[in-house]
Amino acid sequence: MAFKNRPTVIEPGTVIDGVVINNSTINTSTINNSDINGGTMDGTAITNVTIDTSDITNSTFDGGIITDTSIPGLVDVQVFNTPGGTWTKPSNAIWVDIVCISGGGGGGSGRRGAAGTARFGGGGGGAGGVTHVSLPASSMGATETVVVGVAGVGGAAITTNDTDGNNGTGGGSSTVGTGTARVAQALAGQPGNGGSAAAGAGGSASVGATFGGLGANLGVTNTLTVQGGASRTGTTATNGSSVWGGPGCGGGGGGISAGDQARTAGNGGAPLGRASNAPTGGTSGGGNGGAGSTITSAVIPLPGAGGGGGGNAAGAGGIGGAGANYGAGGGGGGASVNGSNSGAGGNGGAGIVVITTWREGN
Repeated sequence: MAFKNRPTVIEPGTVIDGVVINNSTINTSTINNSDINGGTMDGTAITNVTIDTSDITNSTFDGGIITDTSIPGLVDVQVFNTPGGTWTKPSNAIWVDIVCISGGGGGGSGRRGAAGTARFGGGGGGAGGVTHVSLPASSMGATETVVVGVAGVGGAAITTNDTDGNNGTGGGSSTVGTGTARVAQALAGQPGNGGSAAAGAGGSASVGATFGGLGANLGVTNTLTVQGGASRTGTTATNGSSVWGGPGCGGGGGGISAGDQARTAGNGGAPLGRASNAPTGGTSGGGNGGAGSTITSAVIPLPGAGGGGGGNAAGAGGIGGAGANYGAGGGGGGASVNGSNSGAGGNGGAGIVVITTWREGN
């Protein structure tokens, strides 16, 4: 059935391939290779319609409703959320959009030390990098190797007296393509440092990442604002931060002053800058940090980072909260006193790669 470049009036009661068409006009439209099954056109509704490999241009539907309609095969979406895989180019591909998020860094654990000494909690893990690339399909091979960044692991709790905390591990980078033919890459979020008697720094950013966590070393002013939270002994640990459109960084673990005053941990960084989605840091006295939450209404779910664990001058340090998928940093663990374990750092969130391909209709 073809109507092209001329007004066409279909008389009421006309039957085409078993479909009754009433009071309808199709004007300056092209409909090719289409199958309309079980549909009624009466100026009110078109239902149960499948349009496959069709071209519809310069068309107006006035006063009508189109329901149960699909255009299959024109957009191909391949999602990779395991460590490795292979992207296969769909037939008739014309344009490709790639989003890579790397793994977030794990938070460091807190120091375990003697009463009357300064003990810092662990630093929050840095957020994973985010990269968005759009390019012609001809720029990509028939297949491309996909690597998805693994989640960083939080530093283990300290079980030995007078011992500094363990560093977390960094997340993994997410890439599409290999070697010089690599077409997209998001570099990994870096780990939070373990707490010591002098510092508890957050995870640092990877150079070249579109977004990522930058560590805040104590006493050093950074020019970038995205950072894993740092532990402090004189006041509450710093919050993890985030960039609009990127995952959050982990909050710093709570420290303990030389006067044995335990400190509250920092909050995790909020996705899209929404404070209401920021997981809270653990309270002084060993409260655990909140786990990251995710904004699922976004095209790609955007994660919040873990809050830090609170310091505890009388017992075990709080555990850092885990960063959510995809790419958020883990919270730092809280400091503790000798005889009690320090808080472990929270794990980061794993990465993801989403490749969307637009195809030319057959």
